[in-house]
Amino acid sequence: MSYNLGTCLYLVLTMCTLPAVPPVDLYKACRTKVPPTLTQTPGGEARLVFSAEKRQLSSKMPFDLAKGTGTWKGSKRSDNYGEIMAKMGIPADVQAMMKDAEFPIEITVSGNTFTSKATMLGKTSENTFTLGQECEETDPTGNKRKVTYSIEGDTLVSVHPNHDGKGLEVRQTRRWLDDKTLRTEYKCGDLEGWTEMQKI
Repeated sequence: MSYNLGTCLYLVLTMCTLPAVPPVDLYKACRTKVPPTLTQTPGGEARLVFSAEKRQLSSKMPFDLAKGTGTWKGSKRSDNYGEIMAKMGIPADVQAMMKDAEFPIEITVSGNTFTSKATMLGKTSENTFTLGQECEETDPTGNKRKVTYSIEGDTLVSVHPNHDGKGLEVRQTRRWLDDKTLRTEYKCGDLEGWTEMQKI
């Protein structure tokens, strides 16, 4: 049986600021090569977070809204993407123009509120949203509709409860694949698909 002396000393020094750590955690900590992080739960209990747990926790960081600022271009899409866009009211000729178009977007964030300024096919729209609250959105064509944005884990979700004025619900779930790739999954009525945008 071997123990990591450095880890044991680390625990002795840091535990002075927190309540007692469960013995099983102390035993595990003294056997590990990488010192764990000593934390405190909302209930005041001490907890040791080991390296594997830290990697798992860090993989679920909240969605970073500010990374949306830049110029974007479509890169990949599901086979039924055109059908989804048509159901959302975007005609085939506009879809063809959007396919290779570049979209400048500017995002500013203040607390739970963010403003998105986007230019699409020469038309610019600017909207401000508060997470968790239903807001009014105006698209580049001038159409207005209600939408609610929320952060769910590492995704940004928007729900339009009446996208077409006839009760069509559209849900979009956005997830960063990396700093320059954004994947959006669509649920448009009974249709589901996805698209990926690349920052250029």
